[in-house]
Amino acid sequence: AAIDVLDILRETRLSLQKPELTRSRKISIASGKTLAHSVLPGLMASVQQGMPPFQLKVITTTLNYGVDMLAEGEVDFLLCHAHEPLYAQIDNPNYRCRRVGADKLVAVSAPLAAGSKHPRHAVPKLASDPAVPFLAYADSMSLGRILRDRLRGLCVTAQLQTMYESDLADALHAMARQGFGLAWLPHTLVEADLRAGSLVRADSARNDIHMEIRLYQSVDNAKPLARQVWGRIEAYAAR
Repeated sequence: AAIDVLDILRETRLSLQKPELTRSRKISIASGKTLAHSVLPGLMASVQQGMPPFQLKVITTTLNYGVDMLAEGEVDFLLCHAHEPLYAQIDNPNYRCRRVGADKLVAVSAPLAAGSKHPRHAVPKLASDPAVPFLAYADSMSLGRILRDRLRGLCVTAQLQTMYESDLADALHAMARQGFGLAWLPHTLVEADLRAGSLVRADSARNDIHMEIRLYQSVDNAKPLARQVWGRIEAYAAR
């Protein structure tokens, strides 16, 4: 009877430990929606090579919410676009970041006609240029913040008439392909369209907006597994 009781206690203890073991082998990442399917899979595939398996939880969100989630310890990492110090809340010694990729925002439009290299909606450079329908990012997006910071130096913003706004770059991409307006989209998203001619450049390549893709982590709140993953991230970033 005593042996039976010990077996029951042992099984109970193991069953109670399983949730804790599961939690300790889980990594959570807050990510922009575009990066979640364009950059994160390749990044995580590289990180997981040679490591014991772990569970990955991805939360797609806007920049502001992602920053808050990282600051409050709700996620282990934040993946986002950036072109300068991003946010005082995490650009400080309490957090560390690594550049894990690069991209650029490209002004694009549907062509004037099939096979044409001329845009239906060109970037307005003069106050006398006609108003242009503009496909805008939601204010909460990091891509929207980057674009707003640079837009006045690229065009006459008064001639941009916002016709559509979304917190999803893929939605702006689809609208641009259908000819609804001018958009600044990540080159990784429109590269195939530019080759195929379904989208054309609406401005010179010298006016592309270059940006980094960064991964942030809290220095103080990092659990052991997150620290291991960070070591692999540093090796990835050093390539």
